Amino acid sequence: MTAIVGTNTNDIVDLNIYMIPKTFRDPVLAKDCYIYEREKISDWIQKHHISPFTGQRLSVSDLQPDNRLQRLAAQQQDEEAYENFGEMMIPCVSPATPLIEDNSSESSRGSSKDSKTGFILIICLSICLIVFILGITVVGFKFYLAGNSNYIIRMC
Repeated sequence: MTAIVGTNTNDIVDLNIYMIPKTFRDPVLAKDCYIYEREKISDWIQKHHISPFTGQRLSVSDLQPDNRLQRLAAQQQDEEAYENFGEMMIPCVSPATPLIEDNSSESSRGSSKDSKTGFILIICLSICLIVFILGITVVGFKFYLAGNSNYIIRMC
């Protein structure tokens, strides 16, 4: 993300690390006039001793903290955290020990039998209800076809 810094519209600072979609945490300014993440450029300098962009000789002691950019990056991180607050997922945490301890294996077998019996009872009641509704529908249809006027409501 880019942010306008200062009053001049040409004074634009990219708050993201080059080629990495992360915001700076500890930005530093090197002698080559580039801003780097302290940890990454320190590792680079210790291995290569030169700037990755200009080839200029660099030293870790020459790195200067960029407090202004660090404040802007922190502000951006706060804004992004606020914007993404609704999208945050809270992990499901289960207790280390069960809330109700069940030491008997017989009670677990009994509860599974009870649940099977309940399930069969629900299925039987559902079938009975369906048969009842179909019966009423068939009887009503027969009366309709027979033209029985006892079930017809007349408005006049």
